[in-house]
Amino acid sequence: MPLPKPKKTKRKFYNKWIYKVSCSLQGAYALRVWKLSDIITVASGKAIHLEGNYWSERSTDRFMSDAKNWLKLALLLESTNTDKLQLRVEGDNVDVYTNDKSVYDNICDTFKNDEKIIWRRFEPLAGTEQDLLNSAYSIFVKHLPHHRYQYKVYLQPHKLGNKSDRERLCDWLETQVPRITFSDSTRKWIMRTTENWDRRYIYVEDEPALMMIKLREDQLVGKVYKHIIK
Repeated sequence: MPLPKPKKTKRKFYNKWIYKVSCSLQGAYALRVWKLSDIITVASGKAIHLEGNYWSERSTDRFMSDAKNWLKLALLLESTNTDKLQLRVEGDNVDVYTNDKSVYDNICDTFKNDEKIIWRRFEPLAGTEQDLLNSAYSIFVKHLPHHRYQYKVYLQPHKLGNKSDRERLCDWLETQVPRITFSDSTRKWIMRTTENWDRRYIYVEDEPALMMIKLREDQLVGKVYKHIIK
């Protein structure tokens, strides 16, 4: 099974990385409880002693069912300087982020013949690597969203006040359409969200429109990304 076609990196991951490769490996929680050297040891068939009851026998069995692939990945990662990559674990998925194309290529080459290990990957369009690295909160696009909006603005309604304040804010935001995007579902989300767990955004036409929102309610505005046509 061939590697999945790479998606194009339009903005830096975590505002830092331009390459991403996602691997599906049984027992990925191992990366939370073991060092890479421990993973190499266990995947090689040797036992290690864990302080405390961190991991169940069933989870270890899941890890060992994919031991050969864990050994391959851990050896690659251990040989890479830690400042050249970042790992993210969710379920049985391991996301590897890097700015070093050789690290990205090595992981892809290592698993190119292993069915379903790599299920997603991102890389910059050739020639845009340095632009991405030099960018701060930028998204590279072929054209502006809806051919109009320069900014993508993440919202943080969990920082807002009481219901009446939110209602007045939503009424005001509706008056800004079409300079911004604002839907009924966005209104409902702003009205009910009190915890910071759901990341949503609106599009904003230009800098004056963005400034108006900040002046009206600065706490609502989270990270702001500017679309750059490439």
